[in-house]
Amino acid sequence: MEITMAKTSLARDVAAVALFCLWEGVDGLDLQQANKRLANGAAKAGEETSALKMQLGEQKKQLEEQRRKLDEHKKGLDSKSRQLDEKEKSIVEADMKLKKKKEKMDQLEAQIQKGAAGGQGGDPHLRNRLAEMEKELDVHRKELEKSREDSKQSQVEMERLLQLVQMSQEEQNTKEKTIRDLQ
Repeated sequence: MEITMAKTSLARDVAAVALFCLWEGVDGLDLQQANKRLANGAAKAGEETSALKMQLGEQKKQLEEQRRKLDEHKKGLDSKSRQLDEKEKSIVEADMKLKKKKEKMDQLEAQIQKGAAGGQGGDPHLRNRLAEMEKELDVHRKELEKSREDSKQSQVEMERLLQLVQMSQEEQNTKEKTIRDLQ
């Protein structure tokens, strides 16, 4: 019963639309053309939306790839930073050793001078020890200088990596903004 009522209602609505079209002077052919235009417009809008979604998806993939690379750069930067800290620590330790050796050498020189002034002509053992200490001092000075050069090189490399990370971060922020604008 409801089905027959729905069919009757549908038939009345179709008849009313047909009467309206006749009254307005619109024929069936014009309605068909209008419906085709409407369908074509919807299809084009769907295609554009689909293309924009694909473009957005590609940009999201690129953004994720850049995030991954940025994380790798950050890890590398952290590693370089730790290495630099270790080198600085070794420089401080080498500097401390150098100071201690210099103090010992100064003490030995003072003892030799006291021995020479006392008429002994200096203890040969002390002279040998002083010569050894001077050699060790030279070795430690060279190590300290090498450590300082390594530290400077590491610092330059770390600054370069930091600059790369900052540039990557700026580029990532720009792309994220573009994606938000497109959405």
